[in-house]
Amino acid sequence: MIVEKAGNEALKTEKFQKMEAQDKINNIFEQTYNILVNWFQIAFEGICSICDIEIDNKILNKEKIKYNINDLKKKLKTNNSLYASKIRLDLKHIDISKLT
Repeated sequence: MIVEKAGNEALKTEKFQKMEAQDKINNIFEQTYNILVNWFQIAFEGICSICDIEIDNKILNKEKIKYNINDLKKKLKTNNSLYASKIRLDLKHIDISKLT
């Protein structure tokens, strides 16, 4: 009788451990699912934003492009960072006529 009770208790404990393990797996699955849904929503919003930008994209004439390049060069003159100097060098090699 005592051995039978101990056996039943062991089975109950084993079933309880399996249930706990299954709960943990379900919890991990639910968290992973929520993360993936969140990532998808962020990616979808990003793609929609890109599509909106493409819709709003306008063709610029040479004068506007030249103005923008010169304005950028002027703004970069006051910045001494490594990236600003690299961009300034790159801008020297841009042929504005090829941008239209």
